Amino acid sequence: MDEVVHTYLNSAVPLRRQQGSIGAILLTDRNTGNVLNITLWKSESQMDADVPSGDVDSISVGQHARETYEVSADIS
Repeated sequence: MDEVVHTYLNSAVPLRRQQGSIGAILLTDRNTGNVLNITLWKSESQMDADVPSGDVDSISVGQHARETYEVSADIS
């Protein structure tokens, strides 16, 4: 799992430079080996325009899917 986190951190750095990117979060469960990557964008159009489709494939092992959600509440 440490190698997955390390690879993610190295891969996520270019994402921070993309226009519209607000940030990214990696959630892990060391017991199951499950990983959830959450990226945050200013708008759906910026997400679709800037995220390279191969990024997930290049660092993923096993099944993965891209799902899109709208922020309905933000407590920060």
